[in-house]
Amino acid sequence: MSAIMARTKTRRRRVSGLGSRLMMAIALALPLVVRADSDVARPGNPVIVADRVCVSDEGIHCFEPAANRSVWTALEGRQTLELTYSAGRLFTTGSDGLTAIDSSSGELMWARRDFGAAFPPIARGTSLWLGTRDGHVRRIDARTGAELWDTRLAGWVYTPALSGERLITGGSASVLWALAASNGELLWSRPLAQEIVFSPTTVMDGAVAVATFDGRLRLVSARDGGDLWIRKLGAPTSRVTADAHRIYALLMGGTVTALDRRDGATVWTRHVGGAPRNLTRLNGYLMLWPGTDAVVALDPASGTLHGRAEIGTEVIGAVLPGGLVATRPPVDLRRLHFREPSTMR
Repeated sequence: MSAIMARTKTRRRRVSGLGSRLMMAIALALPLVVRADSDVARPGNPVIVADRVCVSDEGIHCFEPAANRSVWTALEGRQTLELTYSAGRLFTTGSDGLTAIDSSSGELMWARRDFGAAFPPIARGTSLWLGTRDGHVRRIDARTGAELWDTRLAGWVYTPALSGERLITGGSASVLWALAASNGELLWSRPLAQEIVFSPTTVMDGAVAVATFDGRLRLVSARDGGDLWIRKLGAPTSRVTADAHRIYALLMGGTVTALDRRDGATVWTRHVGGAPRNLTRLNGYLMLWPGTDAVVALDPASGTLHGRAEIGTEVIGAVLPGGLVATRPPVDLRRLHFREPSTMR
């Protein structure tokens, strides 16, 4: 965790309180872009909803890139972490709990301020699940904000991965837990040698990727917590995403490694440099943020460079020329125009 926090301090304005700095640090390890087209909604920043892009950073700002205009702003000036979209609502967390916002109007639907600092939720159907700074996992009714159950674990607990009817989570306690999504019952737990770097990630049915600070990435069975495979990658993994064939790991230090989903064998490795903080799949490419002024796209099958798109300097909650939406620094990646590798700097 110390490595992520160190990078956060150099790139972002200082926020008050240890809890706030921690929450902002964790935000960097979560997905950059989330499209609202999945059964399980995961946190991301920005979130693309129909023809709008909504971003979260000291408030929530929703834009229409095609018209180059702001639609609404909510919770302005307040700490807000990554957004989760589900059924017409945007959910955000921060140092003071969980808030639901109508995605069309920006109207406040409900807020929970009674459980303090929380990590962004995942959603399925009418339920939200989230972990908190004080070691709880909670299930919340997305329609009303009512708490459906609360399970106390230990340390801080990250956003869980949802695999079937099981939640897989962990955090600072160096323990991996599985809970029943329906009632929060503890199904199994297993100790790990190191603290978990970021939220566990569901990469295929019944299997969850877990990264630890000793540089290991392991694929774990959601059924019993057993290791399906373990790979030592040389540096901690700060972000994982996957497709039907490969698991992609973004390592601290700017390297991307593609692993075969079946056995973890290395398919390709690409060093992009800088200090990339996010890795996402969009429009058939892997996209990375090697700094604050550009996005790099890689071919997921080979790791070769597709191109680079310039976005300028960090901008908070604004629309850039050409309809690019940025907020220190996420953008509407659908609208980026990539230069060919031969013309890259």
